[in-house]
Amino acid sequence: MLFAVKKRVTHILACTAVLALFAAAMADWLGLDWTLSPAAPILFPVTAGIAVILLSDGLLHAVFWLLIGHPYRRCYRAQVHYFSGQSRTAILLSGFCAGAEELLFRGVLLESLLNWGPWMAVLMSGTAFGAAHLIPRRQLWPFGIWAAWQGVLLGALYVWTGDLLANVIVHGMHDVVGFTVFRIQGREAWGVGLGAQYPDP
Repeated sequence: MLFAVKKRVTHILACTAVLALFAAAMADWLGLDWTLSPAAPILFPVTAGIAVILLSDGLLHAVFWLLIGHPYRRCYRAQVHYFSGQSRTAILLSGFCAGAEELLFRGVLLESLLNWGPWMAVLMSGTAFGAAHLIPRRQLWPFGIWAAWQGVLLGALYVWTGDLLANVIVHGMHDVVGFTVFRIQGREAWGVGLGAQYPDP
């Protein structure tokens, strides 16, 4: 769902506004006390956060590529193709939409679940995050599971730092980098690892 929104500029702008306004309204209603002002220097947590999540992406991709093989490669190619029409503007704006997602999933959902314990809150908010990123195509459902894992990592970052701004920056940078990679791969000749060997079903 949220992945699907990030294909078009108008959809991204609308989703960003709705998520941010809804998160702010929910935070006020629940009496949650968070701001986007850094509570402490955030260069280290931002650098560590983006490094961990990108390293995790790379490791998962490599493991799935080697262990699952052909089925995963077809699935990954379908994911790249799904975002092939994304413009540069859409990619940049997706970073702002990711920031709005942090307001809702970490700033509201995880924060409101902390009474259950931090790691239960991280797990539950990560699961909800993954469900919200399911793409309504059967072949692409596995990436909802990947998104859930990313939600767990982002939740852990928030529990570690208590700094919502760090999460907004890390998630925004991650999405811009990820969609840029998809754009580059989508414009390459499919014969290099992704295409001619793995035609559409």
